[in-house]
Amino acid sequence: MTKNHYLCHLKFTEIYMKSTLLSTFLACAMFGTSQVQAQQFVNLTPVPMQMRVDKGTYRLPAQFTIGGAQLPDSIKAEAQKFVTDFNKSATGATASFSKKAEGAALELVHDRSLYKTLGQEGYKLVVTATGIRLESATTTGFFYGLTSLKKMLPACVAAGVKDEKGVTYELPLVQITDKPPIPLSWFYARRGAPLFHGARGEEDA
Repeated sequence: MTKNHYLCHLKFTEIYMKSTLLSTFLACAMFGTSQVQAQQFVNLTPVPMQMRVDKGTYRLPAQFTIGGAQLPDSIKAEAQKFVTDFNKSATGATASFSKKAEGAALELVHDRSLYKTLGQEGYKLVVTATGIRLESATTTGFFYGLTSLKKMLPACVAAGVKDEKGVTYELPLVQITDKPPIPLSWFYARRGAPLFHGARGEEDA
């Protein structure tokens, strides 16, 4: 990875997150109560390619792990960033990363075969009454999947704002299959920049 590639990736991430930051802060102001519960209506923007919402919610334990076996270092880095971001804003819950899938509240599955159907940026996210499973063929796909997961948590988590009150970290029961409508390759091509993740496609997929 060159420095320019890395800076391009950081810039894209910044723009992607800022696109929903204002609405997220407004939600924090409106719903900064002692308990925030997931709604049956799941407001994800952009709307996933496929999404099924079931009745009920999954509550994250007070101490939970994000784990997966034999993950590339780049995917581990995405998971550890999610852990860091969550712990900065969460109150009454703590996340940690594990190299094992056993016992993880959020299991990460690196499935190379998904590249054929979901490409470089797609993912599958399933939340059941017993836990969360995120699958993708690439690091980029895990980035998008974890971003969607943040959006379904209380708004202050996505905004990175510390909520000093006790918050219930609940997620709706969903099954999502998605790939972004505007590929990351388009973003780089429009700016004449090298395709960072494309250069890593063989490593990821």
